[in-house]
Amino acid sequence: MNILNYIKTGIVFTVCCIIITLVRCSTEKTPDLGKQGDIQYSFKWDKLLKGHPVPERVRYCFYPTDGGSVIQMEDDADELSFTLPPARYKLLVFNCDAADIDFRNINKFETAEAYLQTTKAAENAQTGKIPLYGVVVEKLEIKAGSNELIEFTPEPLVRNLSIKVKVDGMEKITNCKGTISGMSTSINLSRQEIVTG
Repeated sequence: MNILNYIKTGIVFTVCCIIITLVRCSTEKTPDLGKQGDIQYSFKWDKLLKGHPVPERVRYCFYPTDGGSVIQMEDDADELSFTLPPARYKLLVFNCDAADIDFRNINKFETAEAYLQTTKAAENAQTGKIPLYGVVVEKLEIKAGSNELIEFTPEPLVRNLSIKVKVDGMEKITNCKGTISGMSTSINLSRQEIVTG
């Protein structure tokens, strides 16, 4: 009978220890992993190329500096408010409604490129189409809670080129062709430099 009482006492003691441990662990403060940082951006379109409208759509690419996948989102080209996990980032911002321009290698900050879609016919180019603009932020810290409003002034990443050709004796010409060489069809977005080759 004494052995049975010792066993019961041991079981009760073990159960009490487990309950006390669970209660203590549940009342300890744990970090709030869901805490986010509020982001607010607006744009100042002071550097528009002459004769072109303001872009309508902008893409944001946030690159966590401590590793992790790029976070991409699109919105209109006025202002944006959203939340992100608190961290340090690199940021690329560019309009994604540029005429005949597409993007590649966006998953890395250093390799992100915009390139001219060479499948489009040159005669489709029209004045008034939207050119490419961009913003590069090398260091951006997003803190938990509220962050201040940041205003960006996007830089034009393309240039207008006009060529006038004067030909004497136009009445005698039945056919005419021309080419331009040495112009790059792509630009690195993080360095804002043309990609050679």
